[in-house]
Amino acid sequence: MDNIQQEPRQKFIKKRSPIVFFIFAVIPSVIFELLYIYFGLYELLFAIPLSIFISLHYTGYWGIKVRLKHGIPVIIILWILFTAIAVPVSYVNTTTITEPTTNGSVMIGISPYIGYNSTHDIYANFTGLSTNVTFHPTLAIYSAPDFQNQSYVSFQNSTASHGYLNVSHSFTNLPAGTYYVVATLNYSKGNITTGFIRGPINQNEFSYTLFMLDNYIPLFGLISILYIAGLFIARSLSNSASRRHLYSR
Repeated sequence: MDNIQQEPRQKFIKKRSPIVFFIFAVIPSVIFELLYIYFGLYELLFAIPLSIFISLHYTGYWGIKVRLKHGIPVIIILWILFTAIAVPVSYVNTTTITEPTTNGSVMIGISPYIGYNSTHDIYANFTGLSTNVTFHPTLAIYSAPDFQNQSYVSFQNSTASHGYLNVSHSFTNLPAGTYYVVATLNYSKGNITTGFIRGPINQNEFSYTLFMLDNYIPLFGLISILYIAGLFIARSLSNSASRRHLYSR
């Protein structure tokens, strides 16, 4: 009975193998991409090559050349889909970003956050600071993702009022692009520094999409390399198993 049920299923898959392969390769991979974009599960992106390989295996595509022919275009499609999903999520008018530190927290404000503008106002509000301590605040802005262009401003000696310290600066005439902001408080016992906080985005959404496509090339290039390496490893294991079977006879 099971064989009777399996035979029509196998014929169905074989007859529609390109469609079945595409569906079972893309849908799990897009789910992995969504989990990364919304929940930061970065490691799931590296399950994409496995998803493609399994789909090829069960739809009857054999041989490295055939699997390269079908797998690499899927990775390219997933690269484009990943960008299409990520851009609307990241290209938003985020006015403030709060980041915890070892000593209180820092709220970074960026206005305007997106769009071509001659001036972008950056401010940082530090909380939970010690009083009667002299701080040396710095705001720095870096071009993304290469960090080639840097602008920064240092402030005069400042003290915290009731644990709070606010600094702000207007960065003018920034070249079109996407930037990171870092706020630092240097003082006698060390410093309090935020991570690299994305923004402002000094470009329109179409330009930003092209920027993100280019930005994700290394990631999906690595996924492609892992996929190709997996194909060669699978072939090596298959050849080894065949030789063992031959010698055992």
